[in-house]
Amino acid sequence: MVATNLPVSFPIPQSSVSVNYDFQDIQDGTGTAIVYAGTTADNGTKSYNLSKNINYSNNVSTFVAEGAVGTPIDIDFDIILNTPRDLFGMVRANVGWMAGHSTTANKGSTTYVKMYVRKWNGSTETEIVSTTSSDTLVVGSLSTAPKIVQIQKEVTTPVHFSIGDTLRITIQVIVSAVQNDWTPVALFHDPKARAFSASRDYGTTNAGSATIDTTQLVVNIPFRVND
Repeated sequence: MVATNLPVSFPIPQSSVSVNYDFQDIQDGTGTAIVYAGTTADNGTKSYNLSKNINYSNNVSTFVAEGAVGTPIDIDFDIILNTPRDLFGMVRANVGWMAGHSTTANKGSTTYVKMYVRKWNGSTETEIVSTTSSDTLVVGSLSTAPKIVQIQKEVTTPVHFSIGDTLRITIQVIVSAVQNDWTPVALFHDPKARAFSASRDYGTTNAGSATIDTTQLVVNIPFRVND
């Protein structure tokens, strides 16, 4: 008898849609994605985004030469979600900024940062939570200084994101007081964490000897894990 070579088929089980997380907490069923804020430029158009990739940002910082009392820096960093998921848990962000002027007198200031967590579906922006840094940066005349804080706010009710929805993290640098009309301010956002350069990142060589430990802006985003 001659054996007949017959094709053998192996059943392939269906796989569910999976979401990759940087770490998971099995006990409370949440997963956390770590994303980095940065900028890109396309034909002269700048965009601000969040990404899990540690790429070079087109700009290491956003710099405002004359920041008056108010909100001179107000940036929306966006990421489009490709799988449905629920935002739920503690949102944390490490934010670094700088203020002051080392050669022009009476430009001392008090500044702080604020974070908003928002959802954008292409037509409507919904604010989910917000928080303000408890630490302020106080800079005197003829000086410049940096500040890095970790700010956090808990999302206590799950917020559903459909495919194509945008998660938006808004970071503001707020000037609450200034000695004389204005002060230079900068917000740092380089995933690659390039070393600070006053002429490149602060719009001037008048940053004095000030530097900053990291130029990264990192956000931990908690999602509910769907089994």
